[in-house]
Amino acid sequence: MERKQAATTVFLLVLAAIALYFCYVITRPFLSPVFLAVMLAIVFYPVHLRLQARLRSRNTAALLSTIPVLLAFLVPAVGLGVVIHRETSGLYQLLNEKRAAQGGWNPYVMHAMESLLSWVGRYVDLSQLMSGVQCCAGWNRPASICLPGEHTLSATSFPSSPTL
Repeated sequence: MERKQAATTVFLLVLAAIALYFCYVITRPFLSPVFLAVMLAIVFYPVHLRLQARLRSRNTAALLSTIPVLLAFLVPAVGLGVVIHRETSGLYQLLNEKRAAQGGWNPYVMHAMESLLSWVGRYVDLSQLMSGVQCCAGWNRPASICLPGEHTLSATSFPSSPTL
């Protein structure tokens, strides 16, 4: 009888461990925000206590304690947004200048792609991809389909309606 009770205890412990693991998997996405909230509460709690002592109103102190927390997040977020806007505007202006100087975006983008492919080609075998690019480079029609290692197939070679 004692052996049966030990087996039951082991089974229940294993089942509890599995259940705890699944609980961890479910709560894992929320752990970072919860720890961040705990850190913010620890940092801003003294500010809240001072405000509550001066104002004698818990609701007003809570409102005024929330404002520095919001500012702590909003000011860097707005600053980051402004920097991203400036950088993307600068990139757009650079691409427009290159477009005007080199006859469009296509030569500039193709040069950038060739540089990227040559860099990637140092680490990865691109022979299959390059045969497809060479095959596709001679397209005159946008409806053409080219697979690596094959000849160009026109979209007009496919039947216009499926036959049943």
